[in-house]
Amino acid sequence: MGRFFFSLLLFLFGCLLGFQIGRQDMRRPIVGKASEAKEFVVLLHAQPDALKGDVLESVRSLLNQNYSAVRLLFFGDSAICQEIEQFCQGWRGYVFTCATDESLDMERTLRSALPLLTGSEIVIPLEAGDRLLHPAVLQRLNLLYQDPNLWLSAIHPVLFPSYEVDRSFRKLSPEMPSFTPLAFYAALLQESAGVEDYRQELLEMGKDHSCLVDEPLFLVNHECIEKQSASTLFAPFQ
Repeated sequence: MGRFFFSLLLFLFGCLLGFQIGRQDMRRPIVGKASEAKEFVVLLHAQPDALKGDVLESVRSLLNQNYSAVRLLFFGDSAICQEIEQFCQGWRGYVFTCATDESLDMERTLRSALPLLTGSEIVIPLEAGDRLLHPAVLQRLNLLYQDPNLWLSAIHPVLFPSYEVDRSFRKLSPEMPSFTPLAFYAALLQESAGVEDYRQELLEMGKDHSCLVDEPLFLVNHECIEKQSASTLFAPFQ
């Protein structure tokens, strides 16, 4: 009888330990000090019917960052391209705008951006209306990516206009909401070139080198998502 209870205790302890390790693997706090400045690329994508105000709010949140190792790639309507170039005059970063009058989903936009990326850059795809939540977002991500074993991260977003943090998922998987912000090395994207479902491929390639960030860093315009989802022109980010 004593041996049975001892075995039962060992089993329960093992389950508890495994649960705690699993929880640690799911979420990671941002701690430590930065020894280098990682290069970031914010890839902003806008449908032809995107509101200019939503696009400029996304750009403004980037211009307000207290971080210089970043550039902006924008894919959208030609008229908005001109607005962005004027809006960013004097900004310390590099701006590239690609005018397209056709409806591109995020996957095709990322494919179009491949020749403009270097493998060591960290890519942050955003839809028009999404924003970096505060001026230190890139500083926080730079701190996170000091870990050489980290290739990809997913971040719990703040939803606009409710300003509630979406925590409907507790691990990285293709079942995460399509609007979940991701940050990943461009090298991963280059390796997934030609794969039909690039998002699933990214998660698969980075599964042993990824983390879920519980700290809110991005505001996602849920009104825009609902509007786009109702449109036949919109292809989900998956």
